[in-house]
Amino acid sequence: NFGDNRAIDSLTTIAFENIPRSKFFKSQIHSFLIRCKTTKLDCYTTKSSWAGAIGYGQFIPTSIDAYAVDYNKNGVIDLINEKSDAIASIANYLKKNGWNKNGVIVKEISVHGEGYEKYLSTGLSLNTSINKLVKNKIIKTNEKDQKIKLFKINANKENDKIFIGYKNFKVITSYNRSNLYALAVNELARSL
Repeated sequence: NFGDNRAIDSLTTIAFENIPRSKFFKSQIHSFLIRCKTTKLDCYTTKSSWAGAIGYGQFIPTSIDAYAVDYNKNGVIDLINEKSDAIASIANYLKKNGWNKNGVIVKEISVHGEGYEKYLSTGLSLNTSINKLVKNKIIKTNEKDQKIKLFKINANKENDKIFIGYKNFKVITSYNRSNLYALAVNELARSL
């Protein structure tokens, strides 16, 4: 779903509203207009999300500048019509944000005792370590120490699910901040 909004309308509206992120969106409209001027992108017909995210990967304009690639080498980065450019651009985004090709993404775990809640994270950072959880008898594992994120998903009131998110999980959440989104991406990738 590329969105139903004209990108120029979405970006301009948000950029000039008196909101805390208007400066950020002014940089997005600037990037979008430069891209329209220097490529074949039509400023007036390009569709986007409500926030100006464009194409298959739903990249905001400055992310196109930073991460998009011309994978098919036709001289144009096209995230709307060229699936190969879009897929390669998403891969480039993940790589530049620290993706480890052989790294673990996420694991559902069992926790011991009630002390685990102080280690739970709602943010994006890897806020604790495997050793800290083992030392405090929260988990049992033979994994080598590394920075991780401990988080829970509310399945229902009696059955919360607890997960360890590793660096690759953090990379996915840099693309989309939702833990549920990152879990869905992981499940989809595993099923493919």
